[in-house]
Amino acid sequence: MIAIAGLTNSIAVRNYGNWKSRSYNPNGVLKEFHSVEWYLQYTKDNSDGRGQLDAGQLHKLFWNEPWQKTDPHYDVLITSADLYDARNGVRETNWIFGSAIPGFSLVASTFRPRAEFRNETTYLEVLKTGVMHEFGHVIGLPNENRGYALEENLGGHCTNRCIMRQRVRIAEWGEITADRLNHGALCRDCLRDLSRGIPDLRR
Repeated sequence: MIAIAGLTNSIAVRNYGNWKSRSYNPNGVLKEFHSVEWYLQYTKDNSDGRGQLDAGQLHKLFWNEPWQKTDPHYDVLITSADLYDARNGVRETNWIFGSAIPGFSLVASTFRPRAEFRNETTYLEVLKTGVMHEFGHVIGLPNENRGYALEENLGGHCTNRCIMRQRVRIAEWGEITADRLNHGALCRDCLRDLSRGIPDLRR
């Protein structure tokens, strides 16, 4: 997505992997904000107990990171745990592939695509499509002010043949992935949105 947007020189990408600081586990207790393990454990402890993670809780943690003020950045977390979405503590979905906060963060899960797509190459391509879709939201796609080729379906989405359209069944992400591989990731409308630059969505 960064290459498609022509942003390779303006967005630094740092892969922290299964990140942890040197002081992440003093005296056997996970220190807040100092490891991926803490983010996941805290979210598990504050989810509704069905074995899934509340994506909204993860976004709240990213928002409250102490270094967001001194070093503003996008957070991207990909987890093997199944995800759901809640607002104000109330579950809104049974599950989600991924979730994004425009201008800020995304989380995505390998859980559903791994179970649905047995072919390893297909699974990885579907996962890539899902992460690209959520990152598109992070950088402001689709522009909801453009007034056409838009729908409100679990957030604003494009209606063109584009990775920014929405699907509610995981199998349908295979169709979006096939379109991405055969026709390109973004439609003309979303490319036009990107050509105008990334809006400041943090205000």
